[in-house]
Amino acid sequence: LEEGAKVDMPGLGGRTALHVAAAFAKPMIAEVLLQAGAAPNHRDDRGLTPLRVALRHPAVTSREPSGVVDTGAVVEVLERFGAIE
Repeated sequence: LEEGAKVDMPGLGGRTALHVAAAFAKPMIAEVLLQAGAAPNHRDDRGLTPLRVALRHPAVTSREPSGVVDTGAVVEVLERFGAIE
């Protein structure tokens, strides 16, 4: 972002960095993106918002020993910034 990256630049499937942060339970990254102007209700190619992604995948496989991550903290951040389903 400091180098001029577009905060809502869509990638594969129309997902933004905020969608990815939501899916992989990265609340601090989500907060930084939202403070930088990321659209909390941007829809990907399947019509999913970052909040819907987090709610749909409350636990995703990761490299953590347990194999899952909790997306609840990301949901809280998204809701604070006005995200809707």
